[in-house]
Amino acid sequence: MATPPPHHLSRADYTRGALWGLFAISIWVGWILYTRVGVTSATSKMSPYDLVALRFACAGLVMLPILLRRGLAIDSDSMPSYALLALIYYTTAESDKSKLQLAELIVKQAKLTNDKYAPIYNTMGLINLKRKNVSNALRDFEEAVKYDPQFVEAHLNIGAIGLSARQYEKAQASFEQVLKLQPNNFDATMGLGVALRGQKKLEDAEKFYKKAGELDPKSCAPAFNLGILHQEFSYKADEQYTHYKTAQQYFNQFASCSKDKSRVTDAQRRVKDIDDTFKAIAEQKKIEEENKKIMEEAQKIEAQQKAAAEKAAAEKPPEKAPESTPTRVMPI
Repeated sequence: MATPPPHHLSRADYTRGALWGLFAISIWVGWILYTRVGVTSATSKMSPYDLVALRFACAGLVMLPILLRRGLAIDSDSMPSYALLALIYYTTAESDKSKLQLAELIVKQAKLTNDKYAPIYNTMGLINLKRKNVSNALRDFEEAVKYDPQFVEAHLNIGAIGLSARQYEKAQASFEQVLKLQPNNFDATMGLGVALRGQKKLEDAEKFYKKAGELDPKSCAPAFNLGILHQEFSYKADEQYTHYKTAQQYFNQFASCSKDKSRVTDAQRRVKDIDDTFKAIAEQKKIEEENKKIMEEAQKIEAQQKAAAEKAAAEKPPEKAPESTPTRVMPI
């Protein structure tokens, strides 16, 4: 039996292989250098745990879909594997839209195995949200909490949809349910503040915004929402317009804290709008004062003219009655 001729690689194959080899070497060398900088640099704040996470977590995330698929091949009824694999495809769908369809297929397959597994419905709700199908997403999230009433993420998603649809009472109920399960949940605390603000329960809204700030002092969101509360809803308004000044303080705090350029621009615009409002109020007061002076001066002149007329009338001598002339009688 004749042996097959040896396979000869083309120059393009050699180049491609060499480049992949150099890429693998650069990854390994870069890891060594980065680790050394992280350990020896005086300005580095990385702990050994951070370095271990970089070393193994990144590689683990890359390999996780493969491991999950193999896990499903071994145990086709593993619902956590289905849910996690669908969620991975969902989160990576930004760069590859086809992965959203893969995530949906996995969800459908999971439902055939167990149609009462709450995380699968929550993931399907997220998929529908990404497709702008809000009504189906809400139905999926409600199914998730039906099968697992303690599913915090699904309650949060229902509350978020309630806020976007301005169904504030429904959103409030969802966020309150989360806080019963997790009293220090930041997202639920902030969401409840927004829901209460939408119902004009401003004092309660302020309380939850401030509580959210205490739960996460690094978050900039409470400051922005407190600014909105004072600016747009005239919370604690008075004749000195101190609510506008308070709003400015919160917006400036947010602008110095947040890295979201569009939101920072919005906060700075609001500060300027309040400055313009103060200028308009001052100008209006000035015009009112000038009009008041004009009116007072007109009233003063009118009073003077009236007094002068009355004085002239009092000093004028009385008019004499006209003398009667005798009537001449003509002779007949």
